[in-house]
Amino acid sequence: MQKRFKLRKTCRGAALIEYVLIVSLLSLALVGGYRAVGSGYTRIYNNVESAL
Repeated sequence: MQKRFKLRKTCRGAALIEYVLIVSLLSLALVGGYRAVGSGYTRIYNNVESAL
């Protein structure tokens, strides 16, 4: 019975690590996308500001 409990505990830890890795990869992708899109928006706003 104790072996099953230890196995479950180990699997939970592994699943938690997998979820953390997935979230970290998604956050890196979002930051990269924000930087790519954000610079374009900054340029547009600067052009609009100079036109006014």
